[in-house]
Amino acid sequence: DSSFHTDYSFNPEIPDVAVLRPLVIPPVGGATLWSDARAALERLDGDLVDWLRGRVAHHDMGPGFRREMEARFGTEVADKLDARFGAGYRHPIVAAHPRTGDELLFVNAGFTRHVIGLPTDRSDALLSRLFETFTDPSITFSRSWRPGDVAVWDEHRTVHRGPNDFAPHERRLHRCTAGSRRPMACTAEPGCQGGPAGGRSTIGAS
Repeated sequence: DSSFHTDYSFNPEIPDVAVLRPLVIPPVGGATLWSDARAALERLDGDLVDWLRGRVAHHDMGPGFRREMEARFGTEVADKLDARFGAGYRHPIVAAHPRTGDELLFVNAGFTRHVIGLPTDRSDALLSRLFETFTDPSITFSRSWRPGDVAVWDEHRTVHRGPNDFAPHERRLHRCTAGSRRPMACTAEPGCQGGPAGGRSTIGAS
């Protein structure tokens, strides 16, 4: 996805860890970028963060993800995903890291659609502001892929993206995820914790 996103945030649970390795590397472009969700939250005004605590946002697949799944895996698989996850899910905007308890900004341009309780225009403006925070170069890391590379990252602490800057060349990566956990709001200070660990893993192409 060319937008910063957390994998499968339209589900009740997200992966704990993701692993990515390149299969086909384009001669130009094709890097993957990550951004720090804790640092993104720290860059927001304190009054705004206070207001965001306890607020929730709706996440869903959107038509773009549906088209991507249909192109890769066929209509039958896309229909099953739509039937199971098409309604999306609501998550806290400020979530607690499940192991450290650190507060994180849990929205993403790929799948977060609406701040519950706000009219559409105010929600869109707020989300645009929050999404923009992740693009601060001081909190992002970019990796230009080389043969043999393997990247492992914390899905709760980061968002990631793969810019579409390699046309007309091919870029193909193999991704798997491990663990699953529901993003939880911070309920106590200090050291609030997320939900219990799950056991789902996924494997796919990216």
